Amino acid sequence: MANFDAQPAGSRFTITPDIRVAAPFTPSNLTWVEVDASTASAWAAFYIMIINTTGLNTNAGMLFVGIGAASSETIIATIPLAPGFRGVAFNMPIPVPVASGSRVSVAITRQAAQDVSGQVIGLPSADFDAEPPFTVFESGPYDLSNTTEYGKWPVIDAGATANTKGAYAEISNAYTNNVLNGDSLANTYDWFGYSMNANFNTVMSNNTSSMDIATGAASSEVIFGADLEATIKANEATPYSTPLITHTSVGASGARVSARMESSLTNALDRVRGVLLFGVR
Repeated sequence: MANFDAQPAGSRFTITPDIRVAAPFTPSNLTWVEVDASTASAWAAFYIMIINTTGLNTNAGMLFVGIGAASSETIIATIPLAPGFRGVAFNMPIPVPVASGSRVSVAITRQAAQDVSGQVIGLPSADFDAEPPFTVFESGPYDLSNTTEYGKWPVIDAGATANTKGAYAEISNAYTNNVLNGDSLANTYDWFGYSMNANFNTVMSNNTSSMDIATGAASSEVIFGADLEATIKANEATPYSTPLITHTSVGASGARVSARMESSLTNALDRVRGVLLFGVR
């Protein structure tokens, strides 16, 4: 038995995405592409490998992994299509088991047409002493407007004073179709954290910065991640090609999640970051 169960076997999937689906967390609104009709063995977890196939840059969006019969898919993972504007390829580990005999499919919605290729790579349960108890890996919130902002992340602004932390801002937005929103978490997450980028700034400048991530009511924030690296280079290279998550009690249902940051630059575009939350439950 192989230690990596790559699906589709012998090739990769290629998807022409749906464009700006208004309620993408409803599976019936998406176009699903099957990658495995029936898994030969149980998976304790899996990876998603993504390659954006058009050009050197990418536009925002999200990829879903579902299990279940055609037209009856259940979403078990939601990930962003890119860690940033020039983040055209990456791997994301998903600690969610998949039962033997499952039908596995993927779906994509994004801001503009741009094909995506990749594989879902299973890690057989036989290689693990125990499987994780999780059923879904979620990320959000995403901008779901029918504009060029679709798929982008909530903005944290360092403010107009260099190297000084600005005000806290909720990691949230007004689009209620999101399943994970930092104004008040709808679920309790066993593992919880975040990722950040330059929010698809196409003319980024080199700068150094750091960020605090917190929970709690406005003016009563309690930091659970202090002075985390938030530096971005001119090519929008970010240290967060995969999210920073940990086993923590802060991701409780009803929690308000916010962030603040400082930047060496005060330019209105270069001093901001896009922040996305991730949770496993």
